[in-house]
Amino acid sequence: MLTVPLMTLNDRTPPKRRKRRRPSRLRRSGMRLHERIFACFRFLFKAAVICAVLGVAGVFGAQLYAYLFRSERFLLRKVEFSGVNLRIERELIRLSELDLAQAPPNLILLRKSELSRLLLQHPRVKSVELHKSLPDSLHVKVQLRQPVAVVMGDALYLLDREAMVIGLLLPDESRYYDLPYITGLHHSQVALGETIQHESLNWTLAAIDQLSRVNPALLKRFSEFSFERGGVITARLKGGLKVLFGHQPPLEKIVALELFLEKYQAEAKDSSYVDLRFDNQIVYLPKSAQP
Repeated sequence: MLTVPLMTLNDRTPPKRRKRRRPSRLRRSGMRLHERIFACFRFLFKAAVICAVLGVAGVFGAQLYAYLFRSERFLLRKVEFSGVNLRIERELIRLSELDLAQAPPNLILLRKSELSRLLLQHPRVKSVELHKSLPDSLHVKVQLRQPVAVVMGDALYLLDREAMVIGLLLPDESRYYDLPYITGLHHSQVALGETIQHESLNWTLAAIDQLSRVNPALLKRFSEFSFERGGVITARLKGGLKVLFGHQPPLEKIVALELFLEKYQAEAKDSSYVDLRFDNQIVYLPKSAQP
């Protein structure tokens, strides 16, 4: 009898497993080879088109930049001013530092804020508006400070409502201005282009401004406002009548002065001064009563 030895569990050899082949990348992506090649060519074509467009845009941008900012087409050739006379216009051109003959600036690159800052340095200029007119013109609209009085310093100066010293009173301009004179300030307080800090002066300018709007005829009768020691304000009318306002704003006594001049015309003509420093009364001194 033949005996066959029993195989133990440990003696068993597991069956060999077949190795599964990994699919290629093309197979995994579901694309065939020719489709993959076509996609690469399409990508390269798009990249070439984008590069070509960028190149054309760069060339066009360079040419446009040269045309706008480097060509003579947009150089500033003409500056037109409005609101000023010829003398002030020449002064503003000097202040603007524009050299239209030798080195005209590019109108597009011209900074209006910087040019406005230069023009506003002129004491007569209150505001400016700049308008560019392509290709080569600039329009400048100027609002000037208006003089309301003539102040005496080391010379005769024009003064505006804000107590700004806006310019010298030139001989050829004196006949155009019928303005009251302001005296009694120290010459060191009067400087061209500066604002005078003086309380009595501010009161006086407020009275001048009010009269210019409500009673210009009375304003024309004033020839001088003067500040004496202690800030005492006096005025003198054309014809010689002296008006004493004292230490108070003249605007508070204008009504009393109007009353005196209208109802006491004969006394006003024959008086050397009228004193308005007292409340509810008007004191005047006839010329005949002077010693």
